[in-house]
Amino acid sequence: ALDAVHRSAAERGHAVWQCAVLRTCTRPVDTILSIMGLFGVTLDPAAFDVDDRRSATIALAQGILQAGGNASWLGAGFRLPPDRGLSTFPTFPIPSRSGAAFVHVEGTIQAVSDIIGQPVRVDIECPLPRCRSMTDSGHLHMNARAALVRPAEKADLVLGPVDEALDGTQWVFCGESALS
Repeated sequence: ALDAVHRSAAERGHAVWQCAVLRTCTRPVDTILSIMGLFGVTLDPAAFDVDDRRSATIALAQGILQAGGNASWLGAGFRLPPDRGLSTFPTFPIPSRSGAAFVHVEGTIQAVSDIIGQPVRVDIECPLPRCRSMTDSGHLHMNARAALVRPAEKADLVLGPVDEALDGTQWVFCGESALS
């Protein structure tokens, strides 16, 4: 189990990222520059074009990891599709003067708040993956435990427990022997 200080920092970071997913600015880079101080990271605003949220996001993530922080952004917008250029983050909202965040999902524009609903409290007792660094192109280097799973078949539903993914698909854990 994590000690209370690390758990509190991870929960706080996760909540900040969830709030960032729910908002937008007319200058997309401002959604990242406005939260950098909450992570103890300083970025040079002049280093980014006003529309370049992706580069600022990568720079902030790199700064967090370099300072010994964790990848608290993982899962912050798990109900949103992943960003096509930065897959450990959800798709970025469309800039809006209203402050409300909207995203393109399956050919339609939807409010982020309608998709993700209430913020989700992450279970910090299950630690985030140990992330070493992020490349300049946004690839995250991490170490994490993994489990081999396969799609559940009809017989599995009778024989034993299955796990259900967020999209409703069902999966069966293959066991430790399948990992060797």
